[in-house]
Formats: sequence, structure tokens, C-alpha cells
Amino acid sequence: MSDTSDEELEVLKEINERQKREEDEKAAKIASNRRAAKGCLIGFAAMCALFAATCVAILGGDTPEDPPLTIDESAVLAEMQGAFESNITRVKVSGRASRVRVDVYTDFYPDRDVAEVARGMALIAAQSSAVLRAYPSTSIDAYVWPRGEGFYMTRASAFYVNGALDAPIDSYVNDVIQ
Repeated sequence: MSDTSDEELEVLKEINERQKREEDEKAAKIASNRRAAKGCLIGFAAMCALFAATCVAILGGDTPEDPPLTIDESAVLAEMQGAFESNITRVKVSGRASRVRVDVYTDFYPDRDVAEVARGMALIAAQSSAVLRAYPSTSIDAYVWPRGEGFYMTRASAFYVNGALDAPIDSYVNDVIQ
């Protein structure tokens, strides 16, 4: 009987040793996976920080190279009203020094009869000397809005370097009024 119990003890001892080895291997594997996950998380966090820094660099912010606009809207309005005498109710100038937006508001109803006049307004606004005196190297996007302001009637975009056009002015008459 002692032979059987010695054999059983040996088998139980081997089983216990094998279970201990398996538990040790399992614990080592878990520790290794945790280290790998921690490394991935650190790498991910570093990539997120790099992405955020890149976004800030690309999109800017309040950088000295691209200060806020300091254009007198009344000068742009006077310029537009001088070219068109009437039909212009107000002008709004917005954007940054490198990209200026001029919104021209009219008392026109959106109609194809005024499409070419509105296009002319957009072209004049995209060549605003008041804007170009302040910012000779910029792009100007001009939009002409009808009385209801539901959608713009026309737009024009121009790019300037040192006060001179860098490319032909791109203009568009909205399909809604054509």
C-alpha cells in the first residue's frame, strides 16, 4: 500500500509543480502583456500630443504672423457704394490678415435679372483697395447676399502678393438664381 501512496504522492507532486509552472508562466505572460499595453498607451499618447501640436501649428491661433484684421468696414462700404451708388446696404469684413472675407449685403431680391450686377459687386469687393492697402499679400473671398440672406448670390476669390494679383480672380454665380 505504501507503493501506491508513494506513487500517488509523486503524481500529485508533479501535478502541483506543473500547475505552479503554468501559473508562473501565466503571470509572466500577463506582466508582459501589461508592459506591452503600457508601451502602446504611452506611444498613443505621444502621437496624440504630436497630432495636437501639428494641428495648432497648421491652424494657427493668435500667431504674430497672422494677426486679426484692422480694416475699417466703413472704408470698404464707401468703396462699394462709390462703385454701385445704391443697392448696397452694408459690408462686413472678417477673417485674418492672410485670408480676408468681405460680405456685401444688398437690397436685391435673389433673381437672375440682378445676377451679373451682383457678380460685379463680388469682383469689386475681391479687389478692395482698402483691404489691399492694409494687407497687400492676402486672399480675399467676397460674397454678395440678397435681401433675405438665405444664400449668397455670387462670390469671387482673389489671391494677392505684394498688392498684385497672383492668379486670375475666380467668380461664381449661384445656380439658385440662374
